[in-house]
Amino acid sequence: MYVKGWGFLAHMIRDCKIIIQLTQAKTFKQFDKDEGLNRAVIYALLNLGELMKTFSETDKNEIVSIPWKDIIRFRNRAAHGYHNVSLYVTWNMATKQIPPLLVEREQKSAEQAEIAEKAELAEQAELAELAELTETANLAEQSQNPKIPKKEKPNTNF
Repeated sequence: MYVKGWGFLAHMIRDCKIIIQLTQAKTFKQFDKDEGLNRAVIYALLNLGELMKTFSETDKNEIVSIPWKDIIRFRNRAAHGYHNVSLYVTWNMATKQIPPLLVEREQKSAEQAEIAEKAELAEQAELAELAELTETANLAEQSQNPKIPKKEKPNTNF
């Protein structure tokens, strides 16, 4: 199930961590007063929404616990109407929706790493089996058709 979106999983996790670090131990009042902070969170959410757009509808439907549409809609609003972004909506998304998303994304990342490792081991085993079968076939062919050495022509150039 590897599609373009899953390749961005590490970036999604990074953006979630950044959002959590920026809002951790802060109140909405502090967030509201700190323009640099709220712009940084909006930017990280914008990046996250952009990454989420790369997932297929099938993948989005597979993980219903992620607020795909909310974050993508937020991204669209932030990208095309930045000065109209509600800081209250931004705060709620950053503090209520992103932390569970991070936990889920890290679990998915671990699952994918395990799947990739198993796939690699299976591929190595398959290649080893194929090499063994090829060797067996070559040995069988050689035993059925032994090579008869050609007689050397005598050297007549004296």
